[in-house]
Amino acid sequence: MNIKDDGVNLFEHIQIRSTTSSTHSLTSVRPITSHSHTFYQPINNSNNMHASTVIATLFSAASAYAAVLDLRAAADFGSCTPTMDFQLGRPGRKATEGTFLPTDSTVAKGQQDALNPNIITNRICDQLTNVCDANQAAKDLCTQAKSVVQGLGTKDASTATAFNSALGF
Repeated sequence: MNIKDDGVNLFEHIQIRSTTSSTHSLTSVRPITSHSHTFYQPINNSNNMHASTVIATLFSAASAYAAVLDLRAAADFGSCTPTMDFQLGRPGRKATEGTFLPTDSTVAKGQQDALNPNIITNRICDQLTNVCDANQAAKDLCTQAKSVVQGLGTKDASTATAFNSALGF
């Protein structure tokens, strides 16, 4: 069934009622015209719902990412650079033993290197308040970066890179 008025399809989609045994169902279909033949393709509403869910999730992620970008733009770390590095074989360690340490000498003052990156991320975030005179946006961003490291559960160079990236470095 192809209903056209001046070559324009009057229906974006139609409903077809089918009966199988005692089951009645109503299926939405959309017409597809190819080589002057019209076929009706079923519209899978669950796919439409999945697409809506994906779109909503992507929108939420984009909004969250935009909020992080706003926080990064507002962050003032004061007199410090709140990054950390990972190195193998620091003094007093085996050549194959990797440890973390803040890169800023003010933040690192009195801090030994650590096998656990969470010790260093805690130190960095604490020092933003204690010695760096950082603003609240910087402290909040540091807290988020700490959460990234905790979520990773890694103890290698990628951990330091993830922390630094979360801070915008």
